[in-house]
Amino acid sequence: MTPLALVLCLSSTAPRGLDDLGGSDKLLHAGASATITATAWGAAAAADAPLVVRVAAGVGAGVVAGLAKEGADLAGAGTPSAGDLVYDGLGVALGVAVALVVETLVDPPPEPATSSQQDAASRPRPFAR
Repeated sequence: MTPLALVLCLSSTAPRGLDDLGGSDKLLHAGASATITATAWGAAAAADAPLVVRVAAGVGAGVVAGLAKEGADLAGAGTPSAGDLVYDGLGVALGVAVALVVETLVDPPPEPATSSQQDAASRPRPFAR
């Protein structure tokens, strides 16, 4: 089932919709999505993947996990809820934010060279070997 079809099914036939945003399991959805997203991002970062791959891995894993859970609920394993998908999305966003902060703290980007450093680097050094 495509993600769009899943969302349409949830919004049109689900017994609960966005009116259940205060359910007891919502923080579990957000926490699980954040954990999955940040973990997949971290695995891609450990493999020295470029930023676009790290983002795709993290966001992709978080979104697929949330859609798979709601798909299973829609198939009878639980009660499908569009509100769960909202919290899954919030968890993915939180996971990306956490991954970016951790990555920046662990491996900060290099500071740009000042114009005086660039000028000094381009001048010939007469006694350099």
